[in-house]
Amino acid sequence: MTYDPEIYRIADTLLKKYGPRAPRMVAEGAETMKDKGDMVAHLVWTAVLNAVLECTRTERRPGELVN
Repeated sequence: MTYDPEIYRIADTLLKKYGPRAPRMVAEGAETMKDKGDMVAHLVWTAVLNAVLECTRTERRPGELVN
């Protein structure tokens, strides 16, 4: 999945600040925005969460090529 580079900058900043707690914090932020009915913010937080998860994964997906 490809996102705007700004999403990855946010993800990187959160990972540097919160380390292994970042995915949980971002997921909670996404859920909070959904509960408040702010779907645009929810979508942004969800994109950031996906970027955080992508940046922290350690295994290749099935069929994924290696550079």
